[in-house]
Amino acid sequence: RYEGSGPLPKPADTSSGFTDFWTAIDVNLSCHVTTHRIVLVDEKESIAGSIPYPLVHTAEGKGGPSFRSPKASYKIELNTLA
Repeated sequence: RYEGSGPLPKPADTSSGFTDFWTAIDVNLSCHVTTHRIVLVDEKESIAGSIPYPLVHTAEGKGGPSFRSPKASYKIELNTLA
């Protein structure tokens, strides 16, 4: 989640973690696909953000149940132009 103001900063170094503005959160997060954008909602904090489709570079399904992790959740990996 981005906790700053202005344009979203890029992570400084993905191998060592994110900048101070980023908090990795995947609990209570839901994804809604509308006709014009992808909306991400933090159900616990009651906040949301959206990504317009023209800014989505790639979207790929990831994760899901497997033999080693039968209860793993499905995930969506989004790469954006912003």
